[in-house]
Amino acid sequence: VDEYHVCCMATPTISGAKEMLNYLDAKSKPGFTARKVILTDVREEAVVYINCVPFVLRELNKPVDTLKHVGITGPVVEHMEARLKEDILAEIRQSGGRMLLHREEYDPSTNQSAVVGYWENILADDVKTPAEVYSLLKDDGYDIVYRRIPLTRERDALASDVDAIQYCQDE
Repeated sequence: VDEYHVCCMATPTISGAKEMLNYLDAKSKPGFTARKVILTDVREEAVVYINCVPFVLRELNKPVDTLKHVGITGPVVEHMEARLKEDILAEIRQSGGRMLLHREEYDPSTNQSAVVGYWENILADDVKTPAEVYSLLKDDGYDIVYRRIPLTRERDALASDVDAIQYCQDE
């Protein structure tokens, strides 16, 4: 939304996040000062990056339905992400660096999607929470601020949610 200087993106891959930040001129270059970008993550689900791709935890019998965390706060989601990362690291230590992951694949010939499992080789350094991803991007020279302010469709935004988003802008 150009008139308000607001852009929107889903949970991107790390390369997708870099593309958006480059598009927004968030990284200084010789003779050019970066524009500060405030990333407000409103997702209420725990996300963990594995090999630069975001993954979310889902129920086995409902692989395409989001887990409902009505009223969850940013610190609680970030704590869940840290715990999920610990669980993933424990699993790859036990399995010799492999983990069963799932992705959704679309078949245009049938106009159907299916959830497909696959084994992924994973190193401990390749598992990151969103806060860690954006911290590393900041360390890489992007002028960004990352905030987790979960909003859900199941409840109206609270005044504290709006205040938190406004506070990010006022900074």
